[in-house]
Amino acid sequence: MVMKRYLPVLLALFSFSCSAPAGVTNDNPGSRRITQRVWELRKIYLDSVNLAAPVYILLSGSGQISGFAGCNTFAGRYVMHDVKFELTEAAAVTRKYCDSTNVETRFMSYLQQAERIKVFDDRLELQKEGVTILSFEEKKER
Repeated sequence: MVMKRYLPVLLALFSFSCSAPAGVTNDNPGSRRITQRVWELRKIYLDSVNLAAPVYILLSGSGQISGFAGCNTFAGRYVMHDVKFELTEAAAVTRKYCDSTNVETRFMSYLQQAERIKVFDDRLELQKEGVTILSFEEKKER
């Protein structure tokens, strides 16, 4: 009898706790705004980036990150909680020969150092110790 009374409450709590995909928590309102969007790199630390082939990331709602680093593609896993951001699984990178990998090397290094995330409409920033280290803009349809 007591179980019947508490069953709806338990079911509601269970369904609420399972509603967020792995890697993205319900308490981050920005998580719904950043997934399934292509984010093109605009700045590495203070340096503007303007490349023939754009560097980009794609964050999935299930905690997967993938993208193009300038010459090679990469994939890994991330966790986001409130404004905290962390790569939890080192990004696997293809190993093509590239003439100049300076941007790629810096990008991948900073991506792995990111601790916080900030989202503004069509802009996304990854930060370390309160300083923006990677700045992205949402890719616009062409």
